[in-house]
Amino acid sequence: MKQNKLVYAVSSALVILTIAALGILPMTTGCKTLPSGQITFDLPTAGRDLTLASKIGAYYAMQKDAKTRPIFQAVTSGLDLLISNNTVAASALEATILPLVGTNANAQLAVMAGIGLYEANFADAVAYGIASNQVVATLLPALNSGFKQALTLPMGQKAYSLKR
Repeated sequence: MKQNKLVYAVSSALVILTIAALGILPMTTGCKTLPSGQITFDLPTAGRDLTLASKIGAYYAMQKDAKTRPIFQAVTSGLDLLISNNTVAASALEATILPLVGTNANAQLAVMAGIGLYEANFADAVAYGIASNQVVATLLPALNSGFKQALTLPMGQKAYSLKR
């Protein structure tokens, strides 16, 4: 009986996180239409949305499982290292971060959602002609900022507001 409740709780958490991540996905395109009708990629908006998505995902994971807090602390340290080394490759991002997450399902979902949004925005920005080093300089710190903001929130706090 206890195992069934645990499986149900974990399954419910994964479903809720997936729905939350997918709900945020449409607003993370970073594209905007200029008055001339030209469509362009708005990198600052993409960064803001990535920060918000990673903040919500990490915070929700920490509320569901307190054991994820040290995981997100390690993830932010790994991201700090990638940022300081000006790492561009998405494969390096995954190779550095995913081992830190381990097998915790809540942390895996939040981190993979954040990395997925990072990769999608990265591809879109480069497709619109923005230099990859400029994209990384905006999006990687945005991803890290969201995780760091989540770590500063007391449990029970609303995670969806951004400090401006």
